[in-house]
Amino acid sequence: MLYAVRVRLYPNAAQREFFAKTFGCCRWVFNDALAHCQRLYEAGEKRPSAYDLAKRVVILKADLPWLADADSQALKYACSSVDQAYKNFFRRVKAGEAPGFPRFKSKHRGDATYTATAATGIALEPRQLKLPKAGWVRCRGGRDWEGKIKRATVRQTPTGKYYATVLVDDGRDLPAQPETGLTPLGIDVGCKTEGFTHQFAALSTGELISAPAAYKRQMKRLRRAQRRLARKQKGSASRLKQKRRVAQLHERISAVRRDFLHKLTHQLTRENQALAVEDLNVQGMMRRPAAKPDPDRPGAFLPNGASRKRGLNRSLASVSLGEFFRQLEYKCDWRGVTLLKVGRWEPSSKRCSCCGKVNDTLTLADRRWQCLACGTEHHRDINAAVNIAARAA
Repeated sequence: MLYAVRVRLYPNAAQREFFAKTFGCCRWVFNDALAHCQRLYEAGEKRPSAYDLAKRVVILKADLPWLADADSQALKYACSSVDQAYKNFFRRVKAGEAPGFPRFKSKHRGDATYTATAATGIALEPRQLKLPKAGWVRCRGGRDWEGKIKRATVRQTPTGKYYATVLVDDGRDLPAQPETGLTPLGIDVGCKTEGFTHQFAALSTGELISAPAAYKRQMKRLRRAQRRLARKQKGSASRLKQKRRVAQLHERISAVRRDFLHKLTHQLTRENQALAVEDLNVQGMMRRPAAKPDPDRPGAFLPNGASRKRGLNRSLASVSLGEFFRQLEYKCDWRGVTLLKVGRWEPSSKRCSCCGKVNDTLTLADRRWQCLACGTEHHRDINAAVNIAARAA
C-alpha cells in the first residue's frame, strides 16, 4: 500500500540554491521535451517515448553544462511527465472527455517542484530528510512510517516555504471491503453559505455538518491586497512583496479548507463500514451556460445567467467537493470501508423518504418542504441523505 509523508523543509543557503537550480532545470527540460514532441507531431513523425526523451537530455548536457547542476534523475522524471501528459491527453480524447492538451510550465504560475526518484539516496528521519545531491535537510512535521521509500517530491510555494512529500510503500495489500450486510451512511453534500460557514453536508442520521467559509472570511482582505498588487509597478521589489502577501492569504484559505476536509474524511471512514454518496459532476455544476445570440441585435448575445451562477461557482469552489470525494475514496480503500455511489440523476432531494412520492415542484430555494401524499415534513438535505443511503443499500 502506498502512502505519503509530508514534511516542511528548512534548507540552508546552499541547499536553497540547489533547489532553485533543480526547479529551473526540470522546468526547462519539461518545456523543451514538450516543444520537441510538438515539432515531431506537426512533421507527421512518431512521438518519442519517455526513454527517448531521457536519452535526448544526455545529449543536451554536452551543449548545456548547467544542466549537470541539477539532479539527473529529476530531469528524467520530467521527461516521463511529458510522456504521461501526452498519454492522458489521448486517453481523454478517445473517451470523449475534455482534452486538456499539455501546457508549458511557467516559473510565474503555481509551485516550483521537482521529483527525486533515486530511492537509495533518500532517507527520512524524525528531524531531517536526505535528498540526492542536497544532502541532509532539516525538516519538521513527519510521522512514524515503515516500508520502502519510492520517491520524494520537493515543492516551493509562492510564499517561499519548502515542502517535501515522500512516497512510501509498506508492502501490504489494501484491506478487503465487505459487500453484504451493510447499512451505509448516506451523505448529501452542498454549499449553502450562512455567515462565515458553509452547510457542507447532511448525514442520513440527521446530523448537519458545517464547514468554515475561509474564502468568504478573507475575501475583504484579499480584494484589498489584489487591488494594491494591481497598482504596483511590474518588476519592482514592492510588487514582489505584495504578491507574496496575496499568496499568503490564499495559502491560509487553502490550509483551513484542507484541514477541515482531512478531519471530516478521517472521522467518516473511521466510524463507519459503508458510506453512500452521489456521483456528482462537480466540474459540470461549476460550468457556466453558453451564451445565445440575440435575434434582435446582430452580433450580440442574450444574458446567459453568468452573473447568477457566479456566486454558486464561488461557493462550490470554496467547499472543494472534488477534493472531498478524492480523499473519501482513497481513505475508504485504506481502511476497508465500502464506498457506494448513487446516480447523479436520482431525485434524492425531491423524493419523500417515507412514502416515495416525488415532488417535482421543489426548487433550490426550498430548504424545508412537506410531502403532499403523506404529510411528512422534511429538511431538504437530510431527506436527500436518507434517500441516498436507501438507494445505495
